[in-house]
Amino acid sequence: DDEFSFPSGHSSSAATLATYLSLRSSNPYLISASWLYAACTWYARMNLGVHYPSDVIAGAVIGSAVGYAAFKVTPQVQPTLDPLLPLHNGRVSAIPLLDVRVPLHQLFP
Repeated sequence: DDEFSFPSGHSSSAATLATYLSLRSSNPYLISASWLYAACTWYARMNLGVHYPSDVIAGAVIGSAVGYAAFKVTPQVQPTLDPLLPLHNGRVSAIPLLDVRVPLHQLFP
C-alpha cells in the first residue's frame, strides 16, 4: 500500500492547472483542453486502480482551491511574472514557452 494515496497528488495538480488557466485565460480552447486533461487524469488514476474516487475528489477539491489561491495572489507577484506571462486586458495574451534568451557574452566572457 502506498502511504501517499490520499489525496491524489496527480488529481490535485491537474485541477490546479485547469483552475488557474481557466481564471487567467479567455481562450476557450485552452480552458477546454485543461479541463479535459484534468478529467482524463482523474479517470486514469481510478482506472489504473491506484486511487479510490474519494482520493481523486479530495485531490480535485484541494487542487481547485490552490489554483484559485494562485490566481488571487498573481497581482502581487505579476511584476515578476511579466516576462513569463504577459497580460493583455487582465488576461494572459501569450505564453512564450520557447522564447528563451541567454546572454552568451555573460556565460562566456
